[in-house]
Amino acid sequence: MIFITGGLGTGKYRRVLDLGYRPEEIFRGDSDDPDRLAEYRVLYKLNHLVERLMGEPLEVETALSALPLGQLDVVVCDEVGCGVVPADPEGRQYREEVGRAACRLAADARRVERMVCGIPVVIR
Repeated sequence: MIFITGGLGTGKYRRVLDLGYRPEEIFRGDSDDPDRLAEYRVLYKLNHLVERLMGEPLEVETALSALPLGQLDVVVCDEVGCGVVPADPEGRQYREEVGRAACRLAADARRVERMVCGIPVVIR
């Protein structure tokens, strides 16, 4: 799996398209049904999926473990750990959960890229 991260608006979606994936192969973490993730090759916006899972009764890690993430070709996640730490506990928890999920997926990825100004920088 390729794990792609980077700030908002840095070209992550364009990178997925440049890798040859079509929009219909891309699961959108902000809106698509998590029960249908196995039908896709790319997870775009892991951070939004984590945010949605935070409202579930299961812990985020348990909920993510139940998803077929290992079958995906590409996982894309916005960087959320930079900048001002949120003042509210929910904001801090969101940031922590996204960071943990990103670390886990990056550790399992065969390639990790960080997008900077539309340029993929290979981390591993």
